[in-house]
Amino acid sequence: RQRAAMRVVVWNVRRLSNSVGDCARDQVLSTLRLLQPSLIALNEVSVESPHPPHSVSELAEALGLRHYAFFGHVRGTYGNALISAAPIQRVVETRLDGGVEVQSRSGAKHRIVRGMLSCDTSIGGVGLRVAVTHLDHISEYQARRGLVPHVKKMTHQPKHVRVEKRDALHRKSSESLQICRIGHSFLERR
Repeated sequence: RQRAAMRVVVWNVRRLSNSVGDCARDQVLSTLRLLQPSLIALNEVSVESPHPPHSVSELAEALGLRHYAFFGHVRGTYGNALISAAPIQRVVETRLDGGVEVQSRSGAKHRIVRGMLSCDTSIGGVGLRVAVTHLDHISEYQARRGLVPHVKKMTHQPKHVRVEKRDALHRKSSESLQICRIGHSFLERR
């Protein structure tokens, strides 16, 4: 029996900007089209970006994918997105505990809040729960405290994918993607 497989891409699109703030829309779209993913998990998506597309629905449409979810855990306009070839059901938006307080150049203090977007979808007729979050500017302790209760709930599902992006406070930036093939589970580190 052939096992169903899916290609998952996780990407911090930084408001569709490159490292100097110029529009990176075309590079993002061409790379995603080349990879032909079944599921895309995006971090730092802004629906107020100066660069088009200005919504997750426009981005999904530009990629030829019809199903998407967005959780703008920062003012409703900035957060994580999931774009899928398969229908998305049961979207759950979770504000994570913790976060770090940072000081801006002007001296104002600001707490960086974190959110996790999860949804149910299916591959090859088998149900799958997918969750995405971006844990930068957060300590290991806060990450564990914020995520553990939610991951425990999620792992009661027979098949699940957790996508997380970790960086900023850790010298060895780690990006981990847990990809589940039906019947097999493996961890890929980049």
